[in-house]
Amino acid sequence: MPHLQNFLFKLIGDMKSRLLFLVFSSVVLSGNVASGQKLIKKMASDVCDCVVDLKDDYKDQDPSVILQKCFTPVVAKYEAQIKKAYGANIFDADNNNQLYSIGIEVGKVMASECPAYLDLFISQQKNANTYFEAAEKAYEEGNYTEAIKSYDEAIEIDPENHEYFNSRGITYYAQGEFYQAISDFMDAIKIKPDFALGYYNIAYSKYELGDYEKALIDAKTARGMDPSYCNVNNLIGLIYNAKDLTDSAYLSFKNAFDCDSAVALYAYNTAYLLYTNREYNDAISYFNKAINLGYEDVEMYSYLGNCYNNKGLYEDALLTHTTYIDLNENDYIGYYNRGLTYKNLEQYESAIMDFNAAAIIDSTDSDIYYRLAQCNEKLDQMEEAKEMYDKAIRMYSDNAEYYDARASFHAHSGNLEHAIEDANLSLDLYPDDCNVYMDISQWYDELNQKEKSHEARKKALELGCEE
Repeated sequence: MPHLQNFLFKLIGDMKSRLLFLVFSSVVLSGNVASGQKLIKKMASDVCDCVVDLKDDYKDQDPSVILQKCFTPVVAKYEAQIKKAYGANIFDADNNNQLYSIGIEVGKVMASECPAYLDLFISQQKNANTYFEAAEKAYEEGNYTEAIKSYDEAIEIDPENHEYFNSRGITYYAQGEFYQAISDFMDAIKIKPDFALGYYNIAYSKYELGDYEKALIDAKTARGMDPSYCNVNNLIGLIYNAKDLTDSAYLSFKNAFDCDSAVALYAYNTAYLLYTNREYNDAISYFNKAINLGYEDVEMYSYLGNCYNNKGLYEDALLTHTTYIDLNENDYIGYYNRGLTYKNLEQYESAIMDFNAAAIIDSTDSDIYYRLAQCNEKLDQMEEAKEMYDKAIRMYSDNAEYYDARASFHAHSGNLEHAIEDANLSLDLYPDDCNVYMDISQWYDELNQKEKSHEARKKALELGCEE
């Protein structure tokens, strides 16, 4: 009987995917077996007797093992009657759909009349849950390889549980295996088409892959299915931000926060976008909301301090930058930003102390030496100022602002020729800066070089400067 094993494989495989349905629908299905199908009842009765006999011996194994052992001899026993009732070619490969229907009819009878059958698959579900719980525990412990193995076992037992596929997909995602994760999320959706979280997870995976257009489509699908799932708006904001659509990103982050104002992350994302758009007043408000909600990213204090500084709220800036330094004393940025605030307060000695502290932690940032130069110049410590200007320019010779500042320093020191030289180096980098031409005009005038002064002024006016 060359087709018998194929029949059994398909029957059992299909039954495994429908067993929970049969278990929970048994009351409704009771009595629905087509009339006259005495053969179906006989087969179901024999399979049930076999299950009763074997279930204790195989209680720790996959229930499909028991079914295999029970169905095989029953089908062989009734082969002649099956052919008589359903046709001599019933076991041919072309009749798989009819064979499937026979299997469903047998399952209906067993679901109604064979308690051992129900016990078998309740046990199966318990086994699936055991593997699932082990997988969840391994995932929480960061043991993703073991988690996937246990999810595999749970899915093998219960391949119609969308949560199992979703959880395994999240594990693949955690490992950066985004394509494998998407495959699992899609399988979850096939099982449960209205599974909004599945679409959300697909969208997040595509976002990580840089496929922003398709990620946006899936995220909007998730939002359409479940408008109350606030995190979708946050993801849409991330996608818009990645596409440089900052207005849409801001509205999405704000919608997320309006949807659930208890989530600190939504407040932080809204604040950070406002901060990068230099909308400092609103950014201050949302950063403080994030802090009050317990958001723990210490970088936030640096951004908030910069907001205060840019709004002229220097005392608040000092307090906030100091908080950042207390939380992250090994990051030079905290000292550098607090130094800027001291500089704005004209507390140059304190500013120099912070800039020097920043330089001890990280001596590679040329801006530190540029700021030290400015502070020393304000204190008329001209030799130290020149040394710092020179060092900043040696470190980063393509910064026109450095040349402008050193040019002003030279002019302040009475060295107009060097001032003009630095101004021209600045123009090599940014030739359309009319203000630099105005400075050159003034310095040539002080040197009594009227023609060069006139030429520089004319160029400044052509570039848009006013008299």
